[in-house]
Amino acid sequence: MLKGKGFSDIYNLAGGIRDWKSPVAVGTPDQGLDLFDGSEGLEETLLIGFGLEQGLREFYLSMSSTDQNESFFHLQNLLSVN
Repeated sequence: MLKGKGFSDIYNLAGGIRDWKSPVAVGTPDQGLDLFDGSEGLEETLLIGFGLEQGLREFYLSMSSTDQNESFFHLQNLLSVN
């Protein structure tokens, strides 16, 4: 998928997310689902979903300002892809 967007240097985290040693988001996988009660239409569901994604984007951008290594440079590039 990334190669199709023109990225040539693609890295994989050996060991998966369980080997990640840097700061991470906290909470349960279902956190935020209370925003949905099941009666939402497509438009409202998309608006809520995109709002949650925007929150994640802001989190990752704030984390990138704490560590200016190469990994965060690549993360900033990915976050700027439209």
